[in-house]
Amino acid sequence: MKKIENFMEEGKHKELVDIMAEFGLPRAVTKTCIYFLGYEKGCSCDIQECMDMTQPEVSNALKFIQNNTTLLNRESIKPKGKGRPKNHYTRKSKEEIAKYLIDNATESIQQQQEKINQLKKLRDSYA
Repeated sequence: MKKIENFMEEGKHKELVDIMAEFGLPRAVTKTCIYFLGYEKGCSCDIQECMDMTQPEVSNALKFIQNNTTLLNRESIKPKGKGRPKNHYTRKSKEEIAKYLIDNATESIQQQQEKINQLKKLRDSYA
Protein backbone atom coordinates (compact mmCIF):
# COMPACT_ATOMS: atom_id res chain seq x y z
CA MET A 1 0.00 0.00 0.00
CA LYS A 2 1.24 3.48 -0.85
CA LYS A 3 1.73 5.81 2.11
CA ILE A 4 2.06 9.57 2.31
CA GLU A 5 4.95 9.19 4.76
CA ASN A 6 7.00 7.66 1.93
CA PHE A 7 7.60 11.12 0.48
CA MET A 8 6.46 13.68 3.06
CA GLU A 9 7.10 14.03 6.78
CA GLU A 10 4.24 12.91 8.96
CA GLY A 11 1.83 15.75 9.58
CA LYS A 12 3.32 18.06 6.92
CA HIS A 13 0.66 17.17 4.36
CA LYS A 14 -2.09 18.07 6.85
CA GLU A 15 -0.44 21.44 7.43
CA LEU A 16 -0.30 22.04 3.67
CA VAL A 17 -3.95 21.03 3.28
CA ASP A 18 -4.95 23.50 6.04
CA ILE A 19 -2.95 26.30 4.44
CA MET A 20 -4.46 25.74 0.99
CA ALA A 21 -7.96 25.50 2.51
CA GLU A 22 -7.43 28.99 3.95
CA PHE A 23 -6.74 30.16 0.40
CA GLY A 24 -10.00 28.61 -0.80
CA LEU A 25 -8.79 25.46 -2.56
CA PRO A 26 -10.97 22.48 -1.62
CA ARG A 27 -9.30 20.04 0.78
CA ALA A 28 -9.91 17.05 -1.50
CA VAL A 29 -8.25 18.82 -4.44
CA THR A 30 -5.25 19.74 -2.30
CA LYS A 31 -4.92 16.19 -0.99
CA THR A 32 -5.06 14.82 -4.52
CA CYS A 33 -2.38 17.29 -5.67
CA ILE A 34 -0.21 16.30 -2.70
CA TYR A 35 -0.60 12.64 -3.66
CA PHE A 36 0.68 13.39 -7.16
CA LEU A 37 3.62 15.35 -5.77
CA GLY A 38 4.84 12.08 -4.31
CA TYR A 39 3.66 9.53 -6.84
CA GLU A 40 3.83 9.78 -10.60
CA LYS A 41 0.89 7.43 -11.24
CA GLY A 42 -2.19 6.30 -9.37
CA CYS A 43 -5.78 5.23 -9.56
CA SER A 44 -8.61 6.54 -7.42
CA CYS A 45 -8.33 3.62 -4.98
CA ASP A 46 -4.63 4.41 -4.40
CA ILE A 47 -5.41 8.07 -3.68
CA GLN A 48 -8.29 7.05 -1.43
CA GLU A 49 -6.13 4.76 0.74
CA CYS A 50 -3.03 6.93 0.86
CA MET A 51 -4.73 10.26 1.58
CA ASP A 52 -7.52 8.93 3.83
CA MET A 53 -10.32 10.15 1.59
CA THR A 54 -13.69 8.74 0.60
CA GLN A 55 -14.45 7.59 -2.94
CA PRO A 56 -16.76 10.56 -3.71
CA GLU A 57 -14.11 13.02 -2.46
CA VAL A 58 -11.49 11.48 -4.74
CA SER A 59 -13.88 11.37 -7.69
CA ASN A 60 -14.93 15.01 -7.26
CA ALA A 61 -11.33 16.16 -6.80
CA LEU A 62 -10.17 14.34 -9.93
CA LYS A 63 -13.05 15.83 -11.93
CA PHE A 64 -12.20 19.31 -10.62
CA ILE A 65 -8.53 18.88 -11.54
CA GLN A 66 -9.37 17.48 -15.00
CA ASN A 67 -11.88 20.27 -15.75
CA ASN A 68 -9.81 23.20 -14.41
CA THR A 69 -6.19 22.25 -15.03
CA THR A 70 -3.93 20.23 -17.26
CA LEU A 71 -1.99 18.62 -14.42
CA LEU A 72 -3.06 15.01 -14.98
CA ASN A 73 -3.43 12.62 -17.90
CA ARG A 74 -6.16 10.01 -17.63
CA GLU A 75 -5.90 6.57 -19.14
CA SER A 76 -8.71 4.02 -19.12
CA ILE A 77 -7.46 0.45 -18.82
CA LYS A 78 -9.93 -2.28 -19.66
CA PRO A 79 -9.43 -5.50 -17.70
CA LYS A 80 -9.09 -8.80 -19.50
CA GLY A 81 -12.44 -10.44 -19.96
CA LYS A 82 -15.44 -8.72 -18.44
CA GLY A 83 -15.57 -5.75 -16.15
CA ARG A 84 -15.47 -1.99 -16.09
CA PRO A 85 -12.38 -0.12 -17.22
CA LYS A 86 -10.21 1.36 -14.48
CA ASN A 87 -8.97 4.92 -14.78
CA HIS A 88 -5.30 5.50 -14.10
CA TYR A 89 -3.95 9.02 -13.73
CA THR A 90 -0.42 10.20 -14.49
CA ARG A 91 0.93 13.57 -13.44
CA LYS A 92 2.66 15.72 -16.00
CA SER A 93 5.33 17.09 -13.63
CA LYS A 94 5.89 17.88 -9.96
CA GLU A 95 6.80 21.44 -10.90
CA GLU A 96 3.43 22.04 -12.59
CA ILE A 97 1.55 20.78 -9.53
CA ALA A 98 3.62 22.93 -7.15
CA LYS A 99 3.15 25.93 -9.47
CA TYR A 100 -0.62 25.32 -9.53
CA LEU A 101 -0.80 25.33 -5.72
CA ILE A 102 1.33 28.48 -5.44
CA ASP A 103 -0.57 30.28 -8.22
CA ASN A 104 -3.87 29.41 -6.55
CA ALA A 105 -2.66 30.88 -3.25
CA THR A 106 -1.29 33.99 -4.98
CA GLU A 107 -4.57 34.56 -6.80
CA SER A 108 -6.47 34.25 -3.53
CA ILE A 109 -4.16 36.81 -1.88
CA GLN A 110 -4.65 39.22 -4.77
CA GLN A 111 -8.44 38.89 -4.50
CA GLN A 112 -8.26 39.57 -0.77
CA GLN A 113 -6.06 42.62 -1.40
CA GLU A 114 -8.61 43.95 -3.92
CA LYS A 115 -11.38 43.57 -1.33
CA ILE A 116 -9.28 45.44 1.24
CA ASN A 117 -8.72 48.25 -1.26
CA GLN A 118 -12.48 48.43 -1.93
CA LEU A 119 -13.11 48.70 1.81
CA LYS A 120 -10.56 51.51 2.08
CA LYS A 121 -12.28 53.38 -0.77
CA LEU A 122 -15.64 52.98 0.97
CA ARG A 123 -14.15 54.23 4.24
CA ASP A 124 -12.62 57.24 2.49
CA SER A 125 -15.89 58.10 0.78
CA TYR A 126 -17.63 58.34 4.16
CA ALA A 127 -14.87 60.35 5.83
